[in-house]
Amino acid sequence: EMAWDRGQSDDAEKLLQSAFDVEDPHPALIERLAMMHVKQQDWTAARILWQQGTKRWPREPRFLRGLAATLLQMDDEQGLRETLTTIAERDADDGLVRQKLLSMAIAAEDWQAAIRWGQEALHCDVRNAGVHRMLADAYQQAGDSEAAKRHTELAQRVGNSE
Repeated sequence: EMAWDRGQSDDAEKLLQSAFDVEDPHPALIERLAMMHVKQQDWTAARILWQQGTKRWPREPRFLRGLAATLLQMDDEQGLRETLTTIAERDADDGLVRQKLLSMAIAAEDWQAAIRWGQEALHCDVRNAGVHRMLADAYQQAGDSEAAKRHTELAQRVGNSE
């Protein structure tokens, strides 16, 4: 049965490839092909397609999100940070992207960036104890012990009420 599935998948790929117009590809086709490469864990091929999608349709969030997920798999910190920043700039309500940027900034010991992303993450969800704790850490490292203390207390308060 697996061989049949694989054969089908190969046929599907050939069909998609033949329908794929390099000059003017359809967005759904790019997405399908990229997802197929993701399934096969061919990250490089997936990345190329996601990037093609984001270049062609910069306002289409699924290409950026696909690119971010693929860069995460590839351990491309720089590319991931840039892509997540773009997503955050376009989606004011995405707290998860901001939390990821916050933890990446802390790992890189970039305290100003950590504070920025922590504050923005709280705009999305003020009751996130984990974000308050990370923010407290970033403020402490940046030398603002007042803010660090405030966020430590907030983390305990929202943590206790859950």
